[in-house]
Amino acid sequence: METTSSESNGHNGHHRHMPEIGEYTAQVANEEIRAWFGAPGSWHGKALFVAGALLVAGIVAFVIRASSDGFDERGPWAYYAAGFAFLLTTVGSAPLVSVALRMSKAHWRRGLSRLSELFAISSIFMLIVYIPLPFMLPVVDDRPSLWINWHGHAPHIYDSMLLVTTVLCGLAILLIGARPDFAALKHETKGIRRWYYSIIGGNWKGTKKEWQRLRAAQGVLGGLYFMMLIFTQLIVSSDYALALIPGWKDSIYPAFYSLTGLQGALAVTLIAMFWVRRTGLQRYISLDQFWGLAKLLLATSLLWFYFWWSGFFVFWYGRSVAEVGVLEYMIKGAYLAPFLGAIAFSFFVPCFFFLIWNPIRKSIRGPAIAATIVMLGIMFSRVREYVAAFSIPKGMVGSTHIEGILGTNTPDAIDILLLLGILGGSAFFYLVALRIFPAVNIWEQREFTLLRKVRPYFKRYAVVLGKPD
Repeated sequence: METTSSESNGHNGHHRHMPEIGEYTAQVANEEIRAWFGAPGSWHGKALFVAGALLVAGIVAFVIRASSDGFDERGPWAYYAAGFAFLLTTVGSAPLVSVALRMSKAHWRRGLSRLSELFAISSIFMLIVYIPLPFMLPVVDDRPSLWINWHGHAPHIYDSMLLVTTVLCGLAILLIGARPDFAALKHETKGIRRWYYSIIGGNWKGTKKEWQRLRAAQGVLGGLYFMMLIFTQLIVSSDYALALIPGWKDSIYPAFYSLTGLQGALAVTLIAMFWVRRTGLQRYISLDQFWGLAKLLLATSLLWFYFWWSGFFVFWYGRSVAEVGVLEYMIKGAYLAPFLGAIAFSFFVPCFFFLIWNPIRKSIRGPAIAATIVMLGIMFSRVREYVAAFSIPKGMVGSTHIEGILGTNTPDAIDILLLLGILGGSAFFYLVALRIFPAVNIWEQREFTLLRKVRPYFKRYAVVLGKPD
């Protein structure tokens, strides 16, 4: 059993009142979540219009860039590659939040698990963005890479396979978890919704054996997704950033990149929680979820500096010609501004101005603001790494060190539109997903009401949680 006092839920312990978590029954949860899903409000249409407009602008920019520069040179597509890498470490990693919290049996995850898993739909857009990038990646013959003694197009093939497998695994987690909800909703809808609800919900009856199979599938797919995501990030970051910059030999960078994926997953989930909560789901997306994720975001932000310093120290201490060239190019010289933005917004500002302070961390707005700042820091990191990598001249790829002084690849109007289109496209896919899937997992909320009791505890109330497994 687990006991949570009213203080731990963000309430004043000097007054006898019901904790926020105990103010609804299974029937109330079922009716309210379904009502929100049926009519989320005018905000959804407005947000969908803005995201769609950004997506259209990005498509226009893509056509202009492709027609004017083609795909032979990587430099013009540097910011496009950074946008893809940003998606991989944010929306592409977000389902991991639900997976990890489910594995750790964190009951407070129930209000956010579906919001986290819905980013699997945005990952489809990430795959679409990825399509042109393999055509710009040079073959691995006669240049340093992970693919020693493999055929020249190994990264083009296997990176693509890893990305597709990871996205499919995330979609499977989302669809399997939605089966009980869809089986109930198919009787209340018509047309195409009823058709795909019937396909996914199938003949779900809610028997004990079906629940056991669902939980087993969630466990297996969750473990597979975690493994595939980390491995995919390791390989993709090595092939599309690390291996393209002469002299950049950093065994810590792939792990650092995966860490930023965890950080980005927490940040983008917090932002989604904040905005969806404001539309009428305050009862189910409460302080507990924000407080819990804020603590994890603080941990990953502190680890960000530890991993970065561990990699930087080797280059700074060694000071070989190749190492000095990398430092001059990526930190001191051409990409100093993105580096300063990354270290400020990924570590310093969110940690020391927001997350280390208990009143801010234990709030709704504070973690959401910190998450937005972290997202900005991740974008600066991806610009520093991928724009720098794609801006290396073709003749220099495969050299032992950076030759001469390379300039900064500054973004033009087309680059800005490409980045905005990538952000708008991922938001557009997510908003569409909110009209297909209930934003809060209905069956998990119903289950939650059966596992908790609100009881008096001295001068306050406490929530007693049962843990059957």
